[in-house]
Amino acid sequence: MNKKWELNEANDALINKISEEFNVSKLVANIIANKGLTNSDEIEVFLHPRRTDFHDPFMMPDMEKAVDRVVKAIETHEKVAIYGDYDVDGITATSILYLYLTKAGADVDYYLPDRMSEGYGLNEHAVRMLAETGTKLMVTVDTGISAIGECRLAKSLGMDVVITDHHECQEELPEVVAVVDAKQPGETYPFLYLAGCGVSYKLVQGLKAYRNDQTDITEYLELAAVGTVADIVPLYDENRIIVSEGFKRMKHPANMGLGKLLESAGYDFKRKIISGFIGFGLAPRLNAGGRMGDARRGVRLFTTRDEEEAAAIAAELEVENSHRKETEQMILKQVTDRIEASDAIRNSRVMVVAGEGWHHGVIGIVSSRIKDMFYRPNILLSIENGVATGSARSIDGFNLFEALCTCSDLMIKFGGHAAAAGMSLKAENVPELSRRLNEY
Repeated sequence: MNKKWELNEANDALINKISEEFNVSKLVANIIANKGLTNSDEIEVFLHPRRTDFHDPFMMPDMEKAVDRVVKAIETHEKVAIYGDYDVDGITATSILYLYLTKAGADVDYYLPDRMSEGYGLNEHAVRMLAETGTKLMVTVDTGISAIGECRLAKSLGMDVVITDHHECQEELPEVVAVVDAKQPGETYPFLYLAGCGVSYKLVQGLKAYRNDQTDITEYLELAAVGTVADIVPLYDENRIIVSEGFKRMKHPANMGLGKLLESAGYDFKRKIISGFIGFGLAPRLNAGGRMGDARRGVRLFTTRDEEEAAAIAAELEVENSHRKETEQMILKQVTDRIEASDAIRNSRVMVVAGEGWHHGVIGIVSSRIKDMFYRPNILLSIENGVATGSARSIDGFNLFEALCTCSDLMIKFGGHAAAAGMSLKAENVPELSRRLNEY
């Protein structure tokens, strides 16, 4: 029988109830209570995650429409392009869907924008290029929810679009075939905190069920676990299932490229893998591809069947990661020097720091470091040719995305969620952005 305890019960009483009901220590019961899990079914999944506890993928908004359109493309051999983000979440999300569609016999390719020359999300040049090369269906993963104009352009060029994303929705949604994002108004899906790779995996679940095929999709949980941990989403409910099942498989990974990357990062395959190793060992190496060069290498790593190619890409990412560390330290020093030299920035509630020519691929990491050092929300912006492009990180209790929505008129484009965001705006608007966010 499913029970639900009220959150307004005294915390000690709640911890005692959980401890007694589930026969766990008070330390574990305290962790469960701190995660806000008061539903007995949720607690059971947290303690004993199983693949059978996944929610029905067709409970997600527009999932049936998305699956129907993708299946049509498979059956009629239409050219499909997966459009992903260049971070670990986007790379794993792209790889999961590409691997499945390839096995299903689809005519499929993928596109990840260049962080330096194109920036985050869909862009007009990429949309036009995909249309010119014959793409009839574009499926986005880990991006697309704010791409109103780009989706309108795609439609005018004869391309259908299916969006799968996990970021916060803005007031207007793109006009597309389907928008698979649990965070839409009137939320109906039981879990709202999947990473982009988790949503991609749900689409694959839907496709497998719809087509009633025999593909073993559990091997994709290895990649989904990497992307989920790297994206720092809450590790309970479906995310806990993904990570638990993915970690079990990583001692003997089915994915050749993942195995080579684990080797390169120094993983001892005799030991149990933990989130810290993924977050601080694997993710930075994979991220380095997109931060310092071509993110598509990450997808090639996870989709190649050539052992030599996989080993070569893993070695490249190792070198790129070393270069990333050096660049990160240089920018971090410049940012902290500016903060210490400015009473206005140092004493502000939201730190906004801009500099000329800072590497776009690294300022997100530096923003995380600044958040940890000063425990304040912050935005770091690199200015080039009159445009400030940057990344932001926030602290518990301050919804960064909601704050940025109040400044949307200053933006060229922006997107993200409560804890992290990316944006671009005219350099002349940076002081006004700082003023408004601090007033907010």
